[in-house]
Amino acid sequence: MNKKNNIEKLLNRINRLSNEEIQQVYDYFHQFYLSKVKETGVDQDNLNIFSWINPDLDLTIFSVKDKILGKEKTIYLSPNEQKLGTLIFLDFTSINDYGLLTSNSDEEKIKWLRNKERIKDTNIIPITTLGLSSEGIDGLKKAIENAIDFFVEEEFRKAIKQLSITPLDDDIFDKNLFFLNKFQLADITSGVNDPEFTEEIEEVLFAYDAGKWFLSACALGTTLEHLLILILKNYDDVKGLGKDAGAATLLNKMRINEHINLDVTQERFIRQLFETRNTVSHYNDGWTGKGQVDLLLNGIRSVYKTHYLPSKKFALKNK
Repeated sequence: MNKKNNIEKLLNRINRLSNEEIQQVYDYFHQFYLSKVKETGVDQDNLNIFSWINPDLDLTIFSVKDKILGKEKTIYLSPNEQKLGTLIFLDFTSINDYGLLTSNSDEEKIKWLRNKERIKDTNIIPITTLGLSSEGIDGLKKAIENAIDFFVEEEFRKAIKQLSITPLDDDIFDKNLFFLNKFQLADITSGVNDPEFTEEIEEVLFAYDAGKWFLSACALGTTLEHLLILILKNYDDVKGLGKDAGAATLLNKMRINEHINLDVTQERFIRQLFETRNTVSHYNDGWTGKGQVDLLLNGIRSVYKTHYLPSKKFALKNK
């Protein structure tokens, strides 16, 4: 039997699954989640922006009644004490309380059920926002996949816009040293070995150290563009770029270069970095979060590892 069809059949009797079948459904949706994370292009060093990378969270699906739509299903993640995530199904369709029947969102449903102690989980991470129809046209499996796909996209966008890292105590840590170690900037500047690039990184460091996130983000946009130019330069492919080549021109050059393996997910990730920079530079009111800058710095590190180092190897080999 086709695995995907089998998952749909298992979901149709979700309240009567064996332990082996429960694990099968859990593993299927966890792997689906990971496949969507991979599509974002985020590298291994930065996967902590996603919540379900490791199979240590429970995946809970519960059914409730809705006053207008009938039966609905809500999905959420929650910590497993043994760090061994599993699939949990809860049936609350026998509850006819008006407060639950008229809840406007899945968060309201979860809050109501927790207040009534029907749900014991804490630190809940909702995957769905407005519930899933139990009788969708494409089936429950597809509905859950769509919800997970949207959830991953929201995690990614939230990381870009709202990620916030607690600042270190200045009396305990040297900020410059921590900053350099965290983002491996010393390794990057040493590996690139370009005075102008090093100066740009130093400008970023100065602004970051002073908490000037707006200035940091602007400087990082220039630094990222410069790094892409240096990559193309290593492949001797800068003809026609001109003095003010922007992100679109540089990515187009990289896409058609036979030596650069720029797949769709990688290009999407780099474009998202430039979009973050542009949002800060052109649409922000003058203040932007440290998390946005951290994400851009992680992007510099990712591009360096994924594309600059192979280009440097190519240049040395063909010198």
